Amino acid sequence: MNKKHCAAVAAALILIAVSGLGYRASLDAVSGASRKRRHGREDPVYLLGLPLRSKGLADSALRAAVRAALNGKTARVSGSPRLRLTCEGGDAPLERFAGALKKQLEDAGFRVVLSSCSSTLLRSKALAGQSDIFIAPRRTILRSDIERLSAIPLHLPGPPEGRKRP
Repeated sequence: MNKKHCAAVAAALILIAVSGLGYRASLDAVSGASRKRRHGREDPVYLLGLPLRSKGLADSALRAAVRAALNGKTARVSGSPRLRLTCEGGDAPLERFAGALKKQLEDAGFRVVLSSCSSTLLRSKALAGQSDIFIAPRRTILRSDIERLSAIPLHLPGPPEGRKRP
């Protein structure tokens, strides 16, 4: 009777462990919680957005001046308005690109405050209008929010072929 009892407990523990692994895998598939392995030659896609709810870009003339400055056209503004540029931290190419955008906007006469944050906080700030301009990886912004946030895709160059990604 003791051996039967131990065998039943062992079978129950194995059943619990196997069902737990299956349950976790299905949760990861639904939520996207597990990290996917990236291919070395993949060019990451980013989004550049000027949220319509942004208080800093409520004026249409100012919004047009920002768009012109981001497109590389010489657009000078008077009064040096303040812009909040937000990007996702931990992504070196994205942070370099955000720094270059900051310089480009400052050359056009804007005062730019650059901040980096987590992907969840960046999405929240963009949707709430607490960021005037944001740059985020495509995976951060939901497909349904892209149009609402006036986001356009950017293709930043990947690392050179000879180097490995960390």
